[in-house]
Formats: sequence, structure tokens, C-alpha cells
Amino acid sequence: MDHMCAIAVPVHRSGDKMPVGALVVAAPTFRFPPSRIPEIHPLLRDAAQRIGAVWPPAGVQTARALAAT
Repeated sequence: MDHMCAIAVPVHRSGDKMPVGALVVAAPTFRFPPSRIPEIHPLLRDAAQRIGAVWPPAGVQTARALAAT
């Protein structure tokens, strides 16, 4: 989109190569100019790693999946 800037990083479960999700920061360029990407990227990557570290292990069913059965 015109006048928008965004950056995304994958969320990986600890020790897993397949992503389980993504974190995205998107905003109008007057709030998030492309020059801020080097500042935001490490923060976003760190947050994705922290989320991946507590993501349920493969094979663990979520409450939603259990409720559907």
C-alpha cells in the first residue's frame, strides 16, 4: 500500500525449523519510516524468539482443539 511500511519475522517453536506464526509491525510511513527498520527488527526478532520459547511443543493440543473434539 502507498504510504505504509511493514516488517515481519517468523515465530519458530524452540528447536523447530517450521514457523508456527509471524509477528508484524505495520504503520503509515509518517509514523514508521523505512529508516526505523534497523531499530525495530532486533526488537521484533527478540520478541519472536521469546514467544517461540514458550510455544507449546509439537503434539500438544490447545484448549480450542480439545474443545472441538
